[in-house]
Amino acid sequence: MPVRNLDAYLYEHGLVHTAPITALKDTRLGIDAQQWFKNLLSNPAYKEPFVSVTGGAPLNIYQHMERELRSLEQHRIKPVFVFQGLPPTRRDRPFFFLPNATDLQENPILKLRTRDKGWEKYVSGDLEGAKALFDQSSSVQPNDVFNQIHRLFRTRQVEYLVAPYLNWAQLVYLERHPRKSYIHSTYGSTELFLFDGVDKVILSVDFDKGLIKFASKKEILIETGLSPEQFLDVAILSGFDMSPIFPPFIERQDHSFKHAIELVRRYQTGLATVLAYAEHPMVAKTGYFDQFCRSKCMIKFSLVTVAEEGKVLPLPIASPTTSTPPSITDVPADLHEVFSYKLPDEVYFQLCRAMVSPTLLNVLLTGLWVEQPPLCGGETEDYCSFVKECLTENPSGPRCVALALVLSPLHPFWQKKPVSAIYYFDPHNNYTIPHTSNVTMNLIEKISNWNVPAGVVEEELKRQNSSTIDISLCLGATSQSQLAGRTRTPRSTLATNHKPLEKKDEVVANTIWRFLELRGYLHPNHQHTIQGKALYMALKEAKVNDKLQESLLLVIEMLRMGCLHSNWFGGRTWTGTAHLGTEDDKRNMLLVMRVLSIVPLSFKSMAWQGPLSRDLLTFNSFVRSLSKSMRLLVESIVLSMVLRNDTRRSREDGMEVSLSLPFQVEPNTGMGILFKGYADAIVCTKTEIENEENAEELLLELKNDIIAGAQDGFPMVRDVRAELNRGFRFWDAVMKIVRTLKDEKVINSNLSDGFEKANDWLKPLRL
Repeated sequence: MPVRNLDAYLYEHGLVHTAPITALKDTRLGIDAQQWFKNLLSNPAYKEPFVSVTGGAPLNIYQHMERELRSLEQHRIKPVFVFQGLPPTRRDRPFFFLPNATDLQENPILKLRTRDKGWEKYVSGDLEGAKALFDQSSSVQPNDVFNQIHRLFRTRQVEYLVAPYLNWAQLVYLERHPRKSYIHSTYGSTELFLFDGVDKVILSVDFDKGLIKFASKKEILIETGLSPEQFLDVAILSGFDMSPIFPPFIERQDHSFKHAIELVRRYQTGLATVLAYAEHPMVAKTGYFDQFCRSKCMIKFSLVTVAEEGKVLPLPIASPTTSTPPSITDVPADLHEVFSYKLPDEVYFQLCRAMVSPTLLNVLLTGLWVEQPPLCGGETEDYCSFVKECLTENPSGPRCVALALVLSPLHPFWQKKPVSAIYYFDPHNNYTIPHTSNVTMNLIEKISNWNVPAGVVEEELKRQNSSTIDISLCLGATSQSQLAGRTRTPRSTLATNHKPLEKKDEVVANTIWRFLELRGYLHPNHQHTIQGKALYMALKEAKVNDKLQESLLLVIEMLRMGCLHSNWFGGRTWTGTAHLGTEDDKRNMLLVMRVLSIVPLSFKSMAWQGPLSRDLLTFNSFVRSLSKSMRLLVESIVLSMVLRNDTRRSREDGMEVSLSLPFQVEPNTGMGILFKGYADAIVCTKTEIENEENAEELLLELKNDIIAGAQDGFPMVRDVRAELNRGFRFWDAVMKIVRTLKDEKVINSNLSDGFEKANDWLKPLRL
């Protein structure tokens, strides 16, 4: 969110200017990646209103990003994107909202209520009303498509970096660097005006019209009659991302930026303004005086990555704006209260290179894992227990282990730092995450014998006739005791005379092997466990081009955690669930729908235009949380390898490593909805032809007709027939897993019988 009401003020007072985009020709343009992404999502031509109820990422966002990058290239503008890093610390408790807060972007509870109203309209047949409400409740953030954006940037050779904290400050540093012109201008939000040394900021770019819109801070100061310090105070009181609005402003229906200006003029400074309202109930209750001071410090002494040294320093020291540069003694001694205690510079460096995302590091710094509600609302006891007991508080759960992996190589200050979880369904309590428990520490210590050198990795690629280092290759390399023996390699120490892992392929392979052992697919002797055997056997039967590896692993995880079944979540039925036939028929269809929805569907670059399923969205919440947790675990493994010196520490290929690791894409509900539409059509019609002499021929004809109709009903799906067949092949691989686990008595017979019944029910529907 830009500075509240400042955009309107600039337009009202004629402070927004227009220039041809050719003015930027042959220059380097620094771009606020967060604002660029938000502009794409809010562009009416790019809108995808149903993304909040189908799950996953927007279907056509990749195409729109590529289109804008091509336009920049055509105009000979070199973009340099800067992503937001770690958020500053907050004093307010998560899920505490001001009573009158009505901004959907700030209040996830309001988003859920809006989405619920959308579902009500959808059920009543008011599709346009539902569409509008679903659009309002959209929750897509750049971090949700972090890896897809980076993959696109790598393909198009676009420069980018992740800031240690605020990307606005990093952009300011790059523009005003005293010796090198890293960028010549900035394109972003109005928060950029808050920093010293900033004048012109590009606020929007219209490639179709070939125009840019920009404003000048000098002109703003002249128009408002404010000093730079007063302008900063006005902006903080008005509120922006990372800084809440001054509570008395919320009560004014007609509040404007001009009103904030007048208030600061009256009291001379922002601090005096806050003190004048010290008795205001919400100013006192929210501790706004402290918040105001923190926000000002956050801007004045924002931490940035220094290009030449790779260090993280306060902006005034990294890039002074005065003839007498400040020294480190001028920096507030309690800056850690705003930006947390400082991590080792190499952690920020790997964040900058996108080897790891900010999510896990933010938990480490704040000591809080804040569990936000999922798209479905997460109101069922099934989901709450899953998140709490399986993912977070379990000593061997992925989130707990991920924290332990990152914390254990750091200074004892970090190792002993307590970390708690706060859940949206119980926001008043903190729950300890046992990352220092004996179970967790023993688990992460066991994986230290994965330091397989490049020679072994290259031999396996040749032996398995593969060009990709992935889960399948790593399981294949340990499928026999003799092969597994080659992978037992000690850590790099003076005693072992082993060198740290050097090549990218070594790092990727050893990260996946360590992940597989941590999740129970490999024994400490590097041979397959029962789950590893089941996964490997399923992968051997699957087509490589179907890309089912991660989905099959998620199936095993969900079976283990007890959330893949044919029961109704919360003991109730949801919109878009299985509803035809007998109770057994419904449960069979429900199970197949859910299983198939774990597979990402191949889409064209079009917004979703098919039916919706709240039941599958509820199930997708399990899949999404699990997939994200697995990704964080993978990232924590590779970061711990760097911090432990298991791999070369000064790595420039962080993004390349990251993009080679699994769990980058989260599936939406598409495959499950597509199958349900197809299956419903057959079930509704096939009873009419079952007694005919040529029933088989008629059924085949019926299937072909339904497929043709489905291609029209699901125009965003690349090839309905091919996708359904891929889904059926996935089901076959899942049945291989279920039968293997049943034979080994890992899952109970009731669960496996449910899969067998669903398999029999599915046979007549296959193509």
